Amino acid sequence: MPVMSREQARLTAILRGSCFPKEPFPFVIHSIFPSAINISKENDELLSSFVLKKATMHPRAVLVRAEDQAIVDFTRLSLVPGMQGYADADGFHIRSELFIQYAPDLTALSSSQISIEVSDLHHDWPHLGEYCFAQLSALQKQKNADLDIQTLVGGEAEAALPACTPFDARRRALLINSIQNLGKAMWQADAESALRHACRLIGLGQGLTPAGDDFLTGFSYALLCRKETEEKQTHAVREFLNGLENRLRSEPGQTNDISRTFLLLSLSGEASEALKRLALAFAGGFSRQQFEFALQVLSDIGHSSGLDAACGFIYGLSQNDRAFGKSVQAFANSQPCRL
Repeated sequence: MPVMSREQARLTAILRGSCFPKEPFPFVIHSIFPSAINISKENDELLSSFVLKKATMHPRAVLVRAEDQAIVDFTRLSLVPGMQGYADADGFHIRSELFIQYAPDLTALSSSQISIEVSDLHHDWPHLGEYCFAQLSALQKQKNADLDIQTLVGGEAEAALPACTPFDARRRALLINSIQNLGKAMWQADAESALRHACRLIGLGQGLTPAGDDFLTGFSYALLCRKETEEKQTHAVREFLNGLENRLRSEPGQTNDISRTFLLLSLSGEASEALKRLALAFAGGFSRQQFEFALQVLSDIGHSSGLDAACGFIYGLSQNDRAFGKSVQAFANSQPCRL
């Protein structure tokens, strides 16, 4: 298949994330994938992206389309990591190899910061929790994901997980035990212990964005979306989130740049459009239709990255809520996990 040239791939930016850097600015290509290009900007610790799929839009991305609905594969363009470019009022220039122009009707996304009044859902929690867990767990089993929300919440034995190699079993055990201990610590408003267990999740797992990072992204976003009612819990959540952010900034090498970007975005109350859609399903009541659609969109992101983030979000949303139902009570009363 021939390499695409600038003439073969006429690209236009049609949607802009709420936190995408303001031009003009120079940048360097960080990484290239078939449907995404990540770029780094000097003195900016977060990556920005050009993406081809709306489902992968996030606050630091611009959505790009090709004229005449042409199929584009960024890896087949004449681009390499380290190549320099610049952004100006016209668009994005990468030497003579690529120019992404702005659409005249370029749209900017709104912030992902959403407020969820968990108290509004109290009367539905016993059935709502079981429903959410069942829907997510079914998709996680289909993907043979390392995480299963029902295992995390119900405290089921590791034997309930799909068959896997000893190495995979060890990784899954670390993920599950760290998350369960994180949840117990948050339940007890023990921010220091919660942070210790959360730090074990950073960079843990396989794939471009490890499962531990994806879970923490959804978990942190949920804690920022939900409104705490108890002062003790509010203080613990704030202390936990600040500690996690400080850890990521002070030890940037604990995970890769892409995961770190999503984690730091979530800690500022921002998230991908797919995760934002999941949050909206719980805002102002609960919409099963929105919830199921959001889960389907998330299930198509990576092997299980989207579902791992959804798992973190639902787990985080249910934290510290005494009205959540018997599944959470069973989880809270289970024996402490040991690594």
